[in-house]
Amino acid sequence: MKKHVLGVVAFFALLAMLLVPVSHACSYPLPNDEPVDTLYDINNGRIFVSLFSANQVLQFGHNCVLERTFGTGSNPGGLSFDGTNLWVALYGSNAVEKINVTTGSDTFYSVGVQPRGVAFDGTFIWVTNSGSNTVTKILASNGFVEGAINVGSYPYGVAVNSTNAQTTVWVANRNSASISIINAQTNVVTATIGTGSEPQFFATNPYADNGIIGGDMWVSCYSSQLVEQFTYQGSLFASFAITGHGQPLGLSLTSSGVAGATHNGNAFSITPNGVAYTPVGSNNYGAVFDPNWNTLWVTDLNQGTIFEIPF
Repeated sequence: MKKHVLGVVAFFALLAMLLVPVSHACSYPLPNDEPVDTLYDINNGRIFVSLFSANQVLQFGHNCVLERTFGTGSNPGGLSFDGTNLWVALYGSNAVEKINVTTGSDTFYSVGVQPRGVAFDGTFIWVTNSGSNTVTKILASNGFVEGAINVGSYPYGVAVNSTNAQTTVWVANRNSASISIINAQTNVVTATIGTGSEPQFFATNPYADNGIIGGDMWVSCYSSQLVEQFTYQGSLFASFAITGHGQPLGLSLTSSGVAGATHNGNAFSITPNGVAYTPVGSNNYGAVFDPNWNTLWVTDLNQGTIFEIPF
């Protein structure tokens, strides 16, 4: 049986609600642009942020340095990267956009209604269609749409797990309070798991076991104010209460656990030492960890600001 380091202290983590007053290292103002999702490019150490209202994706370097701006279709949200191309879910265009980050050239592929999340499994792109309760599977090399898979109500975040012999795709069904697990080869939903209310975002370490996370999957449950930890087989392993510090949204793997952002102005981390909080922003949404600088990037949706904070 897989060793779960965090599970040993799960009970104590629920009690250890620590407030850490660490100020942000830098911020970048984006008034009225609604910065939402974030992505870390592990190969090049850059951060991408989608601007829902501005129809742009920004590329940042450390210290909040804006490096490049990409124009997109309507209402960009979820982001994924295949090593060459940035894939962007266009909520308002019913499409996913493939952007070559070197040349800036782009291609659009029609998907379902109101696409929200995007994930890359090494071969295929998976897109959640929140308005049609489906997931679209696309061959990344040529954009061929292989079809749509029915899942729960209002599918939101999506993530890939490849730690076992079979790659699986996990879908957070926000309005069904459930997760659909899809066999990536057969396109069959092999399990539907109940969660807390309004599951939205995942954090996972699908390709390596660092002794802390392994192949476990983490999901933020907005209305329940919980972060839930599942084994890659789909069993609930632990729940971490974020009660009193806001509703959790964006999640990201860190060097020592999992970090995320809450709706009412906090960042948080879950480690073997417990749950700790850092006041930042006012109405946070996305979160991604930069292991090169040990910083967490947080988007503040209403304030229109991107923060990079030491973590």
